[in-house]
Amino acid sequence: MVGRYGPFIACSGYPECKYIKKKTAGFKCPQDKGEVVERKWRGGTMWGCSNYPKCKFAVFADVEETPCPKCKLPFLVKKVDSKGNVKLLCHNKECEYNKKNEKK
Repeated sequence: MVGRYGPFIACSGYPECKYIKKKTAGFKCPQDKGEVVERKWRGGTMWGCSNYPKCKFAVFADVEETPCPKCKLPFLVKKVDSKGNVKLLCHNKECEYNKKNEKK
């Protein structure tokens, strides 16, 4: 199916069945151990806890499921500059880990 935020996978029995398949990350929410799912909105995509609004965990960037070598957070945030260079950053503000990679 295609919605206003792009294609998605849903139950063929709509409207009786309202199931929508969500893309999940391979790690749990660091705040409450819920599932981390991809969400789409007008501004693009984000990763957030499935227990929202109870849990406010959110990452407004792509994630790479590689643990931070410094603080062991189970993922790194992937930032791409205008030249195509990829930078991996830790989401933990106290960690300050970052690694520059070559072009994608």
